[in-house]
Amino acid sequence: MHSDWVIGYFVNHYNVSKHVVNPYYKDVPHARIESHKKSEIYRKPSGFCKNDRVCKAGTEICHRVTPEFLREETERLRLKAPDKFRRDAKDG
Repeated sequence: MHSDWVIGYFVNHYNVSKHVVNPYYKDVPHARIESHKKSEIYRKPSGFCKNDRVCKAGTEICHRVTPEFLREETERLRLKAPDKFRRDAKDG
């Protein structure tokens, strides 16, 4: 189970929020989480979900994160704000 599924499960199935406004989901009683910045993957990919199986640099959210993407993104951010990162002995 993905970590975001756990939150979705509690919000959707324990009815801790109101139903989404989007008419596409009117017949889905457990649709209770709005999309993040209009990012949808279920209907037609939109927003961040247009990445088509590849996470792009600077993407706030991505379902298909790989270890390589995480290393590249960390290095990109490290170069942008080096004072926000610590260097371990193994990093040099």
